Amino acid sequence: MQHVVDASVVAKWFLPEPHKQQAAQLLTNFLDETVDLTAPDLLVAEVGNLLWKRSILLGDISEAEAAESYNIFLAYDIPLCSSLDIATAALNLAMREHRKIYDMMYIALAQQNGCEFITADEKLLNALSNKFSCLRWIGDVK
Repeated sequence: MQHVVDASVVAKWFLPEPHKQQAAQLLTNFLDETVDLTAPDLLVAEVGNLLWKRSILLGDISEAEAAESYNIFLAYDIPLCSSLDIATAALNLAMREHRKIYDMMYIALAQQNGCEFITADEKLLNALSNKFSCLRWIGDVK
């Protein structure tokens, strides 16, 4: 079974946040090869930005912790889809739904692959879950 994941889920692999256990189980299943994870290639920048923000701007973690977490994330080698392959579909969704194209890249990829998009972005989920059946809340992952 394949799932699209975003930076809000990946963050929980490294930071003490709500639903960390569900995100960790998803990662374990990926590492055990019982589920497949994928994401648009913009995930690399989003995770890096998130770790930068948490270390430099918010001071939740040290710069060393951010760098170590980022290297671990990169070593997981999650299969990434080129943004070019989903760009047109994502832009069409973004314009139709009046949402950022960044978010719609994940939905476009989930639609393209016929799989779920697991997110911990509550605002995104609340705004779009009634329009996109592929959206799934991290808290519902078993």
